[in-house]
Amino acid sequence: MKYSLISIALLIACAKAQDTRYCWSKEEYGYECCPDGTEVSFEDDEGNSWGVVNEIQCGIREGRCWSMADNIPCCPVGTKVNDFNQDGEW
Repeated sequence: MKYSLISIALLIACAKAQDTRYCWSKEEYGYECCPDGTEVSFEDDEGNSWGVVNEIQCGIREGRCWSMADNIPCCPVGTKVNDFNQDGEW
């Protein structure tokens, strides 16, 4: 029973993680992330890409390694996911 509950919790967390994408600009600066495909308007001094949608500044996700906020480099594309948490896939 204990293992069943753990398995169910992991499945729910996995589904939730897949439905929501990490938005670095929301967490770090309070700005929503731009829709995919938004053109880069400018880069800040930290190398973050920003766009503008409907005259509102937003963070651009593409090319952004979310784990770098913790000084952990991203894995190459295609790397097998071994674990996940509220921050993302590991």
